[in-house]
Parts: sequence; C-alpha cells; structure tokens
Amino acid sequence: MRHRFIKRVVAIAALLLITAFFCVGTISAGTKPNCCVQKPTQKTVIPSYNSKANEAKLCYYATTYADYYGVERELVYAIIWHETKWNPLATSNVGAQGAMQLMPSTQRAYGVVQPYDISDNIGGGVAYLADLMKQFHGDMRLALAAYYAGTKWVGKKGLSYNNPEVTKYVRDMRKLYNEQLKHPGCHVRGTLK
Repeated sequence: MRHRFIKRVVAIAALLLITAFFCVGTISAGTKPNCCVQKPTQKTVIPSYNSKANEAKLCYYATTYADYYGVERELVYAIIWHETKWNPLATSNVGAQGAMQLMPSTQRAYGVVQPYDISDNIGGGVAYLADLMKQFHGDMRLALAAYYAGTKWVGKKGLSYNNPEVTKYVRDMRKLYNEQLKHPGCHVRGTLK
C-alpha cells in the first residue's frame, strides 16, 4: 500500500514538473497560460466536460498515466469511453465518480482526493487497473471483471465467476479495446461503438 502511494506521488510530481515546464514556456506579458490550472473557487466556472481544454487534458493524462504504469493506452481509452464517454464529471447511480468511474473505496486506496479532477481520477484509475493486471497475471478478462465488479468474487472464483452483467461488461470492453486497436489514438469525440 505504501509503495503504491509513493509511486503515485512520484507520478504526480513528474506531471507537475512537466506541466510547469510547459507553462513557463507559454507565459507572455500579463497573461496566464491555459495549462496552469487554478484551484476552483466559488466564482470559478467549470467548463463543460467536452470543452477543448478538457479534451486535451483527458487525452494527455490518459496517455501519460498509461505509459507510466505500463498499461496499454488503448485499454485505458476504451475504459474511459465505455464508462463515461470521456465525461470527467460523471457520477453513476451506485456512486462511482469521474472519467474512470472510481468508487469511493478505490479512491481512498489510490489517494484520489478530488474524483472529478481529471489528473487525480485518471491517475488513480490507471494505477488501479495496473494493479489488477498484476494481480490477475495479465489476464485482461479477469482484470476488467474486477474493475467492474470488484476483486472479492473475481479473485476467489477466477474465470468460473459467472455474473451475466459482468460477462457482458467484459465482452463489451474487449470489443471496444479491439476497435481502439484498429483506430489508435485518443478519441474523445470519437465514434467508437
């Protein structure tokens, strides 16, 4: 658990350094660059999730965290597309939040403090997915089933875990993943089926 936290802190620090580097390069007299995100205040208007700024952030963090944690980019893109159609403000009827639909217990386990913050949510979600891939020895079916239903039953029963809803989720995810492989890249406004 501590190792995961340290790894996450290092990843966030690296992203902050990269962001700061690009921000310094874009500052001109009297202007604030778009890449320097300010802490929201009550007067701050949060742009709609499909704004150009959010699209760029979604793709950037999905790609960066996928590469950092060694998870296939296409799998991360497929999960975000399936879960929320790239909506970082999404909340499910069971309480999952953000672009990667993290449950509060998963948020706590992976240090996600602001579930609707694009970097925080995707960072925690990809770290969780990477751990699931390790736990299930690279078996994408089991990792996806556990991502959807939790590790308790999937971990105990493995491939014999038979829940129609979970089976459909895994089948749909495999289809999206294969579609993503055919059309590589980050498709926030894409037409993946």
